[in-house]
Amino acid sequence: MLTKFCHRSKRKRSEVVRDALRRQLSLMMFEQLRHKVISLAEARVFSQTRLYSKP
Repeated sequence: MLTKFCHRSKRKRSEVVRDALRRQLSLMMFEQLRHKVISLAEARVFSQTRLYSKP
């Protein structure tokens, strides 16, 4: 599959693999950051709800 893609795209195998790895690592870093931000946002909403709720 990789060999066929490299042949069709006229790119070197190492170039394709390097690009794919770069994209995958960027995606994984984005997903980790997204998860952290969502967790922080949920915690903030929870604490604001407790702050403004009537006893």
